Amino acid sequence: MSMYLAVSKLIKANVLFAVLGIFISVIVARELGALLKGELTLFLLFSSILSLTMRFGLDTSIIRFLKDKKEKNSLLGNSIYFALIMTFSLLLFFYLLIGYFENTSNFFHNKQYYYFLYVLIPLEVVSILIASYLLGSNKISKYSISIVLQPAAMLTMLSMLLVFNVELNVWNAIVLIVISFLIKLAYLMYEARNQLSLSEGYSLNQSLDLFRFGLKSHIGNIMDFFIIRTDIMLILFFAGIEAVGIYSIAALAEKINIISSSIGSAVFAKIESSDDSNLVNKVIRLTLPLLLMIILLAIIFSKYFMTSIFGESFQGAIQPFIILIIGFSILSISKPIKAYLIVIDQPILLTYASTISLVCNIILNLLLIPFYGLTGAAIATTLANIVYVVFLLHYYKKHTLESFKNIFLLRMTDLKGVF
Repeated sequence: MSMYLAVSKLIKANVLFAVLGIFISVIVARELGALLKGELTLFLLFSSILSLTMRFGLDTSIIRFLKDKKEKNSLLGNSIYFALIMTFSLLLFFYLLIGYFENTSNFFHNKQYYYFLYVLIPLEVVSILIASYLLGSNKISKYSISIVLQPAAMLTMLSMLLVFNVELNVWNAIVLIVISFLIKLAYLMYEARNQLSLSEGYSLNQSLDLFRFGLKSHIGNIMDFFIIRTDIMLILFFAGIEAVGIYSIAALAEKINIISSSIGSAVFAKIESSDDSNLVNKVIRLTLPLLLMIILLAIIFSKYFMTSIFGESFQGAIQPFIILIIGFSILSISKPIKAYLIVIDQPILLTYASTISLVCNIILNLLLIPFYGLTGAAIATTLANIVYVVFLLHYYKKHTLESFKNIFLLRMTDLKGVF
């Protein structure tokens, strides 16, 4: 499959994923209101942190080691078994910990749906690992279906609740999320059924090799997550849970990552060595005009979009949304560069970039949120994204010796290649 066809398939899947996600957000926001929407946002934030942590970078390692064509048949099975052993061990420790500390235990008893984390996190971890195997094996169509399946199932079930006049609350929303991930995992297991068994037994050495490589970029991935989510946690501290609900709508600006994630995934699946910098440059050049168009449309239509679709109670999300979409557009430049640095075995640079950006984000949020509220949080995240991109761009130029002209200036040959 050609690079452009792979990108096209992934963009279509991610656009559909984003559209379904927006429909889900509209239904949930209107049914729950800002306060309960904030409560659900915090649950999903906690779930995302734990599931990301417990992947241990194995998803990155799977794609990287598939390129070496060594022990390909046992790669996925060893990754899943190792991840599940580590995940259930950490969840057991987590369970014992909340039982030991009385305050935390009371919190969980008051919010009993947090116990769904013990089911949801393993589902998410295994789903990501199998999906990474499909992507690394260049099975783009099957990978694309897996992207769309979970939100499609979620939206279908939400629609059924509305049809039968069942009241939506945080509890049954989480139940639907768990069921939708079960559906996604069933599909992925079917598609990868020939790779799930270990005919030669479990190999701890291979698992540790995958773990060691993945850990180099995994710490950076966790920090990347906090760069985007630090603002939500600090908004909770300074402004309360209802403000979190409003800001979660502004954070829909993150959906612009559907373009950069699609392109970054396709680049990751296609590039083989340091000689492929021309491909990375071409991808960046073609992405920039599209991102500029999206920013312009967001500025023009965001006020109408927020108030008419989500309601007047979410009007406070308009300005933060515009600022965030600018920041996430700039962040998109880093996606193909990240893929390149991982393939040339320099994932540690991602960790360095994430560390610097996260520190900047925390400091800026602490300075800006008390004075400027949700707008201050959006400014802090956008500036942190710019720091991240500048750092990676510096080291990318250093490794490839490319000029800014080659990286950013669109050429007619680029457009001819697309058409």
